[in-house]
Amino acid sequence: MTWVLHIFFVTLALDSSSLSIWGFLFPTPNRLRLARVAARLTPNAVGLGIVTGIAPLLFVQTIYDPSWYAANTLTGFWSVLFIFVVMGGYSLAYLFYLKGSPDGKLLWSAIGSFILLFFAGWVMHVLAAVSIRPERWLEWYAPNGIVDTRGIVFHAYNLPRLFFLLPLQAGLSLAVVLMLFGWYFRHHEADTAFMQWVAELVRRLGLVISPLYAIAGLLWAMTEGRAFGIGLMLGIILPALGTGLTAYFFVLKQPLRHAPRSLLV
Repeated sequence: MTWVLHIFFVTLALDSSSLSIWGFLFPTPNRLRLARVAARLTPNAVGLGIVTGIAPLLFVQTIYDPSWYAANTLTGFWSVLFIFVVMGGYSLAYLFYLKGSPDGKLLWSAIGSFILLFFAGWVMHVLAAVSIRPERWLEWYAPNGIVDTRGIVFHAYNLPRLFFLLPLQAGLSLAVVLMLFGWYFRHHEADTAFMQWVAELVRRLGLVISPLYAIAGLLWAMTEGRAFGIGLMLGIILPALGTGLTAYFFVLKQPLRHAPRSLLV
């Protein structure tokens, strides 16, 4: 449950960052207004992602300490660099929000923040992938009998799982939050048209993301899932989840009114 909160804010930070970049690169009055909202949301989401990440990290260290320790040793360079990558992404997000978002200047800082935050997610993905493959630790630690202590090699990863849990889930996280944003401010008469536009935009985002979610889940099942003997289970559950989300966003004809139920997503 703590990890669910953590990954929600992490993915929200990623997609709010990309939304602000999109709004300033392809400006219209509504897009610019939403881009400024997203620019403000990004550093808040990163901060919440860091705070809510403490509990799942402690659980992992306590319960799976040998696996986690081995993964951090085998990719030691990136494990240490990770904290500086997050600091850089956080700082650039704040720089753009405080100095760039009012008039669209310093867009490079928003782009840099997005790249660094996504790279931080990649490092965590590699650490997780390494930690669940103990049968290969010795091979990675001493290839051909020669100990490699550099810790710079990305030994294991699975791209379908990465896309399932980061960019695609980021789209769903953003859709939920912006629907709630529109719902909360819907009674402000001067903002009604804008909030309606936001709600419909993120409903369409959900409709695009959900089928891709199902496809990525199926690919995850066919690759890493099959390698771990759970391909059939993942191949049923994850595409069904993506299909269900597609159906939900399709029938959600009044997203501004029914936004609170989208928390189930």
